[in-house]
Parts: sequence; C-alpha cells; structure tokens
Amino acid sequence: MGVRNGSRIVAARTLLFVPGARTDRFGAALGSAADLVVADLEASVHPDLKDRARRDVASWISRPDAAARTIVRINPVESAWFEADCSVIAQDTAGVMVPMVTGRQSIEEAWARLPIQVPVVALVETAAGILQAPAIAEAPGVVRLAFGNMDFATDTRSARRDSQIFPSAMLVLASRSAGLPPPIAGVTAAHRDRVRLEDDARWERAQGFGAKLCIHPDQLAAVAGVFTHCEQEQEWARRVVVPSQSTHVTVVDGPMVDRPVIERARAIPREAGQDP
Repeated sequence: MGVRNGSRIVAARTLLFVPGARTDRFGAALGSAADLVVADLEASVHPDLKDRARRDVASWISRPDAAARTIVRINPVESAWFEADCSVIAQDTAGVMVPMVTGRQSIEEAWARLPIQVPVVALVETAAGILQAPAIAEAPGVVRLAFGNMDFATDTRSARRDSQIFPSAMLVLASRSAGLPPPIAGVTAAHRDRVRLEDDARWERAQGFGAKLCIHPDQLAAVAGVFTHCEQEQEWARRVVVPSQSTHVTVVDGPMVDRPVIERARAIPREAGQDP
C-alpha cells in the first residue's frame, strides 16, 4: 500500500461523490475543492448502467491526475457486480471504498480479491456493521472508517438524529482503538440547505468525526470550514502549548489546564499541518 495514497485518505476532510455513469460531472468534481473524489459504481448507478459506468470510471482513473485524487466505491462483496468492479482498481488509485461492510470478513474477502492492494475505506451502514466496528477497523487494508448514515437509518427504521449517537460513538471508538484517523461522517441529503448542512457537520464533528461525505460541490466549502480548526482554536492551542512545554499543569486565561487538555492543544497544530 502506497504511503502517499494512504496519507491522502487520512488527511481528507471533504469527500465528494460523483456518479460513475455521469461522465459529464467527472471534470467538475476533480476541479472542485474536494480533498478526494469518490467515483461511485454502487448506489447512484442503475443496474442497467453498471457496465458502462465501470468502463467510464476505468478510463477516468487511467489519468494520473484523476487517479491520485479518486477513490472508487465498488458494489458490496455479496453483489453480482463485485468481481467486475474490482478489475477497475488501478495501482495509482487513491483507494477503494467498500460499502455495506458487516464485519471483518467483508474486508478480508474484498482485500483478497482486489487485483492490487490499495487503501480501503470501510463504509459501515447497518446495525450488524456497527456492532462489528472494532473488528472492521483492524481488518487488512483499512485506513479509515465511514458512516453510511442513510442506509443505517433505513436498516434500523430510525429517523431522529439522536439515534445516530451510539453508532457514531462506535465508529469513533473503533477508529481510535485501531490507531486510525477519526471516521468520515455520512451525507446530508438536503444539499441546498446550508443551515442544515452546517448544523449536521458541527454535530458530527462534536461526536468525533473528522471528515464528511458530500453529494454536491456546493457543500464543500461549508463542510471544510467546520472540519478545519479555526483561527480561534489554533490561537487557544498556542496559548496552551507554549507555557506547558516543561509541565503537565498550567494556567491559561484563568482556568487550570492539565495533561489531557494540553495533549488536545498539541494535536491541533499537527492536524492543521503545522509544527506543534
């Protein structure tokens, strides 16, 4: 597995879906501000168009500039399209997203049948998958977990956002325990509702997610803004880190801060790509 490709997925905060059957959208997706583009062969592609979408995506990622920023979402391991989808994955592809992952076995089977080993994003979308999240996070090739919130709501017949607190926590804890970056939050379907989008993103970040799946380029700026440490947070981190260089307890702006808070402050510049 290439370090460069894995690092790109680890650092991503915005991932933009583009239907594999819509070649007219490929260029716009690549030209957008998305950290990664997800070329979708699964949910957004009608069964009658699967073959065409596969050919179009394979052609698209044959371009080095496209491959470096593109993850391919294949169809589930159990589906009739899985084997053919695997043939699309190329060495320079940023990674593969495996949907409907219900356990470690799903990833192991996908990993064994891929023609080459590329970084894997495991998309967890069911109750069974959530309960197996720790094992999925430890599966071969997995560099990040993602939450399929809409399919999860369908699977569990849930509608309220608070029904996603437990699955969110499971993905966050499983990721942390396995040494993976914070997981990727699911989509906000109301792509024209910026208020709803930002509210969802803030809630998801507060749950411990570190990125978000997007379905429209108009969502990217707002999502990136929420999942990027603002100047106020970075300034707070600087005020904590500097006086705590030689101690685990200090006082900043009045309140005492100890080791857990100091470690949180030191993580902010690292996540922003700066020296701690």
